[in-house]
Amino acid sequence: MLTQTVKSLESTIISKDEIITKKQDVEQELFAAREHEAQMDAAKQELQNQLTAAGAYIVELEDKLAKQHQTSLDLLKALKDAEYQIETLK
Repeated sequence: MLTQTVKSLESTIISKDEIITKKQDVEQELFAAREHEAQMDAAKQELQNQLTAAGAYIVELEDKLAKQHQTSLDLLKALKDAEYQIETLK
């Protein structure tokens, strides 16, 4: 009877050890997953910052281009006015 109880208890201990091992493995996987998620969040934030900076740069370039176009239009208008004045002076 005692041998049977000892065997039963040993079996229970082995079963519990297996459960503990599985739990530890799951905890390690969870830790790794959370660490990976934190890295992904950091990378996402970095990309968001780069996107914001790129957007601001594009807006700045568009403003410069608009000013250049306006300057070109002003110069063309001045040239046309000068040509008209030259024609009227002839």
